[in-house]
Amino acid sequence: MKDFKGFRAERLKIAMKENGVTDNDIVKALREADCRSKERVFKILEGIFSGEYTLSLREFFVICKTVNCSADYLLGLSDEMYR
Repeated sequence: MKDFKGFRAERLKIAMKENGVTDNDIVKALREADCRSKERVFKILEGIFSGEYTLSLREFFVICKTVNCSADYLLGLSDEMYR
């Protein structure tokens, strides 16, 4: 097993591209889960990619489900995108 390195934004970008998921898809899913404004969710997404925002467990779950990839992949624990 690999060492835990935390959430890997670059892996999120790869998974999004491979699965045809856009920023808007993630924004929509996060808005539905947390009822936040669209502008706030876009700021969160920017923060995720820049490393300036730490996801809540709920947000992380929503992103994994939306992007359709394993949590282990996004956390850098596995190189397998799907489980």
